[in-house]
Amino acid sequence: MTDSNQAETLSGAHPDEVAVDAFAEAMKAKLAIARSKGRGGWNDDEPGMQQRLSDMLREQVAKGDPLDVANFAMFLHQRGEGVLPPVADDGDCR
Repeated sequence: MTDSNQAETLSGAHPDEVAVDAFAEAMKAKLAIARSKGRGGWNDDEPGMQQRLSDMLREQVAKGDPLDVANFAMFLHQRGEGVLPPVADDGDCR
């Protein structure tokens, strides 16, 4: 029996579910820290928010923190939106 199969048998939860729960807790903790610094607004109806969140998601990918990437992906998901392509300086999508 592999470790992952043993974990599923002992806890009753699949390792994927355990990992998602742990990751969600880490996401919540990171969001709480950001809120304490006055950050927020992802759920506002401000025009251009989908583009702004998409750009911020890409910035976080470049920085390399999977929690930040996940949080920005969650913002878009909860808004019912996808990731938009980057916009060039001339206003055209790249």
